[in-house]
Amino acid sequence: MNILIPMLLIGNLFFGNNEYKNENYDNAIDHYNKLRSEKSIYNKGNSYYKKSEYDKAIEEWKKITAKNGSPELRFKSYYNSGNGYFKKGNYKKAIENYQNALNIKPYDEDARHNLELAKKMQKKKSEKQKNNEKNKQKDQQNKQKKENGTKKNDPQKNNAEKKNLTQNEKQYLKKLDKVEKKYRKNYFNRVPMTQEEQQKKMLQHFDDEGYFIKKKDW
Repeated sequence: MNILIPMLLIGNLFFGNNEYKNENYDNAIDHYNKLRSEKSIYNKGNSYYKKSEYDKAIEEWKKITAKNGSPELRFKSYYNSGNGYFKKGNYKKAIENYQNALNIKPYDEDARHNLELAKKMQKKKSEKQKNNEKNKQKDQQNKQKKENGTKKNDPQKNNAEKKNLTQNEKQYLKKLDKVEKKYRKNYFNRVPMTQEEQQKKMLQHFDDEGYFIKKKDW
């Protein structure tokens, strides 16, 4: 009986590895599930990775990195977790795992290469997010400007505002408009002035006529 149990364990590991080599990953996982060794857990993570089930694969590898076990398996689990996060587009976590792998094997060329690639991808992702945020803010500003412009030029609103004016206010505005047109025709067309000078001259004329005083009496 004592000999039979180790043989069964070895058999499941052997059959699991054989199914993995034949790309029968579901069958491989079934065999690995019957075992508790680090090697079987690691291989189960690899099987999930081959099925593109990256979250499940990373969870298996975390079981190894959380323990102070074999440095070789811990390195491979960190490295593979980096690859899993990279596939998911989570470059920040990929960088973290590649760095953990390099803490165990500082001169591993594959881990160093993937780390630099993940850093480049993270930089591009950050720049893209910033540009998207800027474009979003710009679109919101343009939308707000458009809405404000529509409100200012809204004929219905302008008509409503005119309806709210008193009779005296309407008469004043009508008279003011008449005087402005007359003043422009008789004076501005004859004497060359800048726009600022025209405005100052017109305001002075209106003040002399007493229109602003009348407006204050409303």
